[in-house]
Parts: sequence; structure tokens; C-alpha cells
Amino acid sequence: MTELGILVEKLSMAVTGLESSFDIETSRTRVTELERLMIEGQTTAALSREYNRLEPLVRNYEDLSKSAEDARGFCDLTIVEGDDEDQASAAEEITECIDGIRDFVLGRSFKGKYDNNNTVITLQRATVGKDEVTFAMNKLAEAYVNYAKSKGLKADVLDSDPKSYTIKISGENAYGLFKGEHGKHRVIYTGDRSKTHTAYVIASVEPEIERTRRTFQRSEVRYEFLSASSKGGQHANKAETGVRLTHPPTGKTATVRTRSRAQSLRAAEKILASRIAIAEIGATRVVPEIDPGKGGYLRTYRFASGQYIKDHRTETRTTDMNAFFRGDGIDAFILAYHNLNF
Repeated sequence: MTELGILVEKLSMAVTGLESSFDIETSRTRVTELERLMIEGQTTAALSREYNRLEPLVRNYEDLSKSAEDARGFCDLTIVEGDDEDQASAAEEITECIDGIRDFVLGRSFKGKYDNNNTVITLQRATVGKDEVTFAMNKLAEAYVNYAKSKGLKADVLDSDPKSYTIKISGENAYGLFKGEHGKHRVIYTGDRSKTHTAYVIASVEPEIERTRRTFQRSEVRYEFLSASSKGGQHANKAETGVRLTHPPTGKTATVRTRSRAQSLRAAEKILASRIAIAEIGATRVVPEIDPGKGGYLRTYRFASGQYIKDHRTETRTTDMNAFFRGDGIDAFILAYHNLNF
């Protein structure tokens, strides 16, 4: 099968996924009914919210369906009559259409209570391993930042040192997108005397939960000011613009190091309040517990000979580690976790 034929097959799978993700007929009928009620002046705040939620979904669905139909027609014509340039254009059009359908279906899959929240990802180098594990931890953080930005989300590095790395990702469905990264990541690397070693990076992925009331009193919190770890030149390394907050009643902590003490303090207080809120709700009801012992890892990163990355939940695998850490290669792993295999 030609490359273009494979893309057409993927497009067919994507359209099937689109149709199964959304009851278009029921939603279209409901939007028509809501528009009639608004014209007749019978609308309410609740009906307006329903319309504002449904109408863009119906419109996007119909736009994607038409784009898929047009792309398939263009492709069929190109296969019969087109030259190499036409086939390249058709392949690009189909790829863009598939990407659009993926984003739509992925957005429809986020139905968890906190999926639409911002998220804080903390990576920690677990127990063993030296520079190689810190390197892997930093590369994983880089992949998350790049991937978040490619999805139109905001990614801020809040803290980094040789043992840990903290990122805040803000935007629509940020937690839903990254929650599958929560767990233990196995790193295989070559150490001294060419001996292969195994170590682990723990990724804690938490939703940012905002409460209408403050979840702690400042008098309950221990404040420590730290030198900044962010890139900011000689001044940033010397000035104590970072902060670590500890809440003894719950044992929760938050560390943020930026070039501004006020910015670090605001961000740390927000994270601490969220972590206390999660504890009040019941931590394991919000964020699954991670077993630090052997086994139970969700993904392997082999930096030793025969390099590869493999997800042990979905069997997704790649040997292009550079693409993964650039952020574009991680897409297949996250989509597979959400059962989007097209």
C-alpha cells in the first residue's frame, strides 16, 4: 500500500472515531430547539450555557466531517490523475484533517472531575542513579514542556535541581491530557565500565484545585527562602528569590524558584493550597498512589545500546528518542493512553 493509501486508511479510522465520540443527530436537534427557544424569548441562563456548550461542538464536528470528505475526494482524484506534487499536497491535507479529528475526539474524552484543571507535574529522581538519571528526568520534563506548547497550553518551569523538576501546565484540559503520565518511569542507562544500570524517575501529576476559601493560615506555614535555580544569570543564582513552603499540619510542601520572590511566593502558595485541598478531599481519590518499590513502572526509556522507549500499558514503542523528547514523538503515547489509535 502506498503512503497516501495508508493515510486514507487512517483518515477512515479517524472519521469512525469522530462519529463514535459524538451523537451528532441528537446534538444537532437540540441546538435547533435551543435556537427556537431563544428566538421566542424563552431562554434561561441554564439553556444559554447548554447552547454555548453544544453549538461549537456541532459546528466543529460538521466542519471536520466536511474537511474529511473533501480530503478523501481530493486524494481519490490525485491517486488517479495527480503527480508527485499533488500527492504531497493531498497527504498534507489528510494529515491536517486527522490531527484536527484527534484533537476533537481527545477533547471529548476528558470527562473526569478535574480534567479541565491546570496541572502541576513534579519529576523526582528515585533512589539510585547519578548524572544519567538526572539527564533522563530533565529530558522528560523538556518533552512535557514542548508537547504542552504544541497543544496551545502554557508551560512554566517552577523548580529544577539535580534531584527534581517541577512544571505547571495551564490551559484547557491540561490535567486530563497529562494525567496518564502519573507514575514510575524506568530508565536504563550505561554506567561505569559499560555496565547497564536501571533507575527510576517518579512523575507526580496533580490537578490544581482552587477553593473559594483559603485552605491554610499563613501562621501555620513555615517559609524558607532559597536561591533561584532558573536560568537568569549571576544575579538569579545569588538572590534568594525561590521559596519553599511547609504546612506541618498536613506535611504538604511546595517549592518554587523563579527570578522574582513575589512570583515564587504566589505560585508556591497556590500549589500548597491545592495540595492541602487534595489531602482534604482524600489524596488517593484524586491522585493515585505511586509504589516506589520495584516493578509497576509505566514506561521504559532505554539509553543503553538498542535505544527505545516503550509504554507497558499500551505497548506503544519508538526508537526515535529525539522526536519523543522534542515533544512531537510523545503524542502517540498520550493518544494511545486515551485509546485514540488513529
